[in-house]
Amino acid sequence: MNKLIFKQTIVVLVTAVVLYFSGFYLASNEGVESLLDAFMVMIFFITLFPFIFNFIKLVYRFLKTIYNLLIFKTEY
Repeated sequence: MNKLIFKQTIVVLVTAVVLYFSGFYLASNEGVESLLDAFMVMIFFITLFPFIFNFIKLVYRFLKTIYNLLIFKTEY
């Protein structure tokens, strides 16, 4: 596995866990009432964008690999 792909996978996994728990915390509250709630909102949005970008890159590479395998299979 390529080092870059490995790093992107780790980033996606870590940010997914952080998004899950911070999103669950935010969904269980009715609004931002304290500094902890505001901190959770910041964590949620700070981890949202790296998750989206890295996830899209990984899916693109995966689909590109599948496409190349299918093209290789049909050529020979």
